[in-house]
Parts: sequence; C-alpha cells; structure tokens
Amino acid sequence: MPGRSQRRDGADSRYEIFAEARGYEYESPGDSFDRLAFALKALELLAPPMTVVVYERCRHLAIDQPLDPGKLDGSRCAIVGIPARASREQIAYALAALTGRPSPLVVATVARIR
Repeated sequence: MPGRSQRRDGADSRYEIFAEARGYEYESPGDSFDRLAFALKALELLAPPMTVVVYERCRHLAIDQPLDPGKLDGSRCAIVGIPARASREQIAYALAALTGRPSPLVVATVARIR
C-alpha cells in the first residue's frame, strides 16, 4: 500500500517511532568557525546517499534518521543538529557516519576543510 511502511515489530503502519539517536558530547569552546557552513562543505565532499538537513541545536550534537517523507521506497533521510561549540572532528565524524565510512582518515580529511 503506498505511503505505508513496515514497522520494526512487523505491523503495517503509516507511522514509525524512531527512538535511536546518536549523541556526541565533546565540545570545542575555543575554536571559532561557522559550524553549519562547515557541515555543508563536508556534506559536499562526503556525498551521503540520502537527503541531509542540518540545523543549529542548543545542546549536544544529534543525528536522527527517520524515513524520508519524500520517498515511498523506505529510504531514510538524516536530520543533524549541530551545537555552537561542536568541534570540527565531532561534526566530521557524525557526517562521515552517515556515509558508512567513519574511518580516521576520512574524519581527519573532512576536519581539515576550511
């Protein structure tokens, strides 16, 4: 049925509760840079296979991956909340994780974007 998804418990539903969220607590108060612009540049380099939305968040960095409302094939999108004191490495790791390639080399390369 179009617009419906299979929930984790096997029931057919239009809605899914997605409670699994990853949080990264390290903060970098001394590094001054535009974190959202950095995230957008990093996304251009990483090219994750999904729609990604970034927004400024008050507390810790968080990633949610709900079902993509624009697609009926069950694919996911990503919503990334970036706090004002997140480090480049923290943002780079979180975004690299969306591609399935959060290796130290990828994170280090992305973190050097200026």
